[in-house]
Amino acid sequence: MVKKSILAAYICLCIMCLILIAMPAMHKKETMTREQIEHVMKQHPLTKDMIEADARMIRRFYHLDSNQYESAHVWRKESVMDVEEAALFTAKNKKQQEEIIAACKAHIRNQIISFEGYGDDQVALLKQAVIVPYGEHVLCIVSKYADELQEEIEQGKGIES
Repeated sequence: MVKKSILAAYICLCIMCLILIAMPAMHKKETMTREQIEHVMKQHPLTKDMIEADARMIRRFYHLDSNQYESAHVWRKESVMDVEEAALFTAKNKKQQEEIIAACKAHIRNQIISFEGYGDDQVALLKQAVIVPYGEHVLCIVSKYADELQEEIEQGKGIES
């Protein structure tokens, strides 16, 4: 009986330790500012040779009016044949965040349709796109580095706590 109580207490202690270890990582993802996420993105090799899209390009590719949102940043390669891009949007509310996610999905879908039949490499990248919300932010990445960049953002790489 005493051994069972000690075992149960030990299991509870282990679970509590796991929760305490996991909480800071979960908290950082939700509380990172747009500036912090943007900093990580700009430090990544993916965005080094990209240009930042203006409001007209954001409207053209995402069908979003960047002035309606807290912020809208899209980094793209200059070549129209290169589909690699990274986008960071900040919504004012949950409804806007859902609109942004839908616009990102539609943008990816439209790009796939555009490249089907002749741009196999582009279509493969587009099918691996990452669209993920972080608090009020939405991140959309099309790149072979998408998972790596997402992980760096989640870890807050290069960000002082």
